[in-house]
Amino acid sequence: MFGGMDAMGAPLVRQAIALGIAVPLLGGDGICTPTMIDLAKQAAQHVICTSVGAPLASMQRGEAFSRSYEARFQTPVRFLAPFFYDGVYIVANAMKRSNSTSAPQVLSAVQSTNYSGVTGHFAYTARGDITDPVVTVYTEKNGQFEPATVMHMAPK
Repeated sequence: MFGGMDAMGAPLVRQAIALGIAVPLLGGDGICTPTMIDLAKQAAQHVICTSVGAPLASMQRGEAFSRSYEARFQTPVRFLAPFFYDGVYIVANAMKRSNSTSAPQVLSAVQSTNYSGVTGHFAYTARGDITDPVVTVYTEKNGQFEPATVMHMAPK
């Protein structure tokens, strides 16, 4: 399990392969990047990475978000953009519902959120955990990371 970024993970996986250690390198979203594939070259086929949420293409409102984002910013959607977009709406809605900008009051209102956004539905348990956390596992295919598994990891 590698907990770093692509600039360090790529040489690690390349060196491992060169030394005959052909085991998967498992890591988080820090290695789940196009840069990882560029730097790791053929060794990228040994990378398994995870990232928060479902892939943009499988999100119910993902395609519309992508079109709007690209039209406005003249660039493809960046990795966490839809999550930040939803986050801003969740906080803004909590501010409205609490009629406050005070952090404790806004935080309290966030916990009672019931919001459907680009990335999915947001509601929280009494402990503050999201009710339907999603993680996607990616593997390299044809020079890019492709979703292998989407897991819903609801807390117990």
